[in-house]
Amino acid sequence: MIEVGRWPKAVAAGAEGVWVALLPNGPCGSEVVEVDPQTSEVSTRIPIDAWVQDIAAGWGAVWVIGSGCDGGSFLYRIDPGQDEVVATVVIGDYLADVVVDEDTGVWITRDLNSRTGEVLRIDPSNNRLVARIPLDGRLRSIAAGEGAVWVSDTLGNLPLIHIDPASDRVVSTTPGLAGDLVAVGDGVVWAPMWLSALDPSVGTGSDDRSLAVAIDPLTDEVVGEPIDVSTVFRPVAVVDGIVWFLGGPYSPRGICPLDPDTGAIGRCANPGEIADPLPWPVTFDEATSTIWVANQRSTITRIDIG
Repeated sequence: MIEVGRWPKAVAAGAEGVWVALLPNGPCGSEVVEVDPQTSEVSTRIPIDAWVQDIAAGWGAVWVIGSGCDGGSFLYRIDPGQDEVVATVVIGDYLADVVVDEDTGVWITRDLNSRTGEVLRIDPSNNRLVARIPLDGRLRSIAAGEGAVWVSDTLGNLPLIHIDPASDRVVSTTPGLAGDLVAVGDGVVWAPMWLSALDPSVGTGSDDRSLAVAIDPLTDEVVGEPIDVSTVFRPVAVVDGIVWFLGGPYSPRGICPLDPDTGAIGRCANPGEIADPLPWPVTFDEATSTIWVANQRSTITRIDIG
């Protein structure tokens, strides 16, 4: 485990580093900590005048969403070369999650009132808001990949929302999510889904359970057989055909590899300082084939999967 500082709130990989956003040690004022992925040591600490919400990296920058100490919510752009905030973008309150797509820009979910929200797109070439996509639902996690942007809605029938970044429009929704994370790779989107969404005869009682499913991004249909992993399935990465997921609180617990061909789950890595309840902040660094987990209190854990 790597000591980073009090209460890591979010973690992201990219821009040649691993970045951890810490909650304020006081009324307000946070830090963004850079960990060198080659040495696994803290290399930089960057103060940020905000209460951080989430963090992402890409386009040669680090992007933090959070509430300013003097009010309002913002997107903060950090230049890793200067180790400081170089731009502050005003985009509105109630920000939830941020992701960087190297092809289409910076994407943010905004939850207005737990029933409606927006997906926002920022052009990183000029730090300008270029699209607002209004949506119904309680918007939370956002991911990008396979030529699309994927948004988790935790209201109503719990849909996964597919957005086309070329048109900034919703393509379709897939109902029945059983969690908020998805992982994109090998031409599919891996997501947790309730059995009752696939077989309504099961009902939503004690017989219902979370499954791992693969969704075709071209048709938005489930492909192959759903896999019962007997735990909470929060997919993190797809590497060489193996789906790595965050499992728990039941066994298997930790960062676990799932073989979609056999449905077998390999040995899980325990990140240490297990936090209850889930989730733990987690990110995948494709450049080093590592998963980084932010533990409770003050540490992060590196898990090599390559």
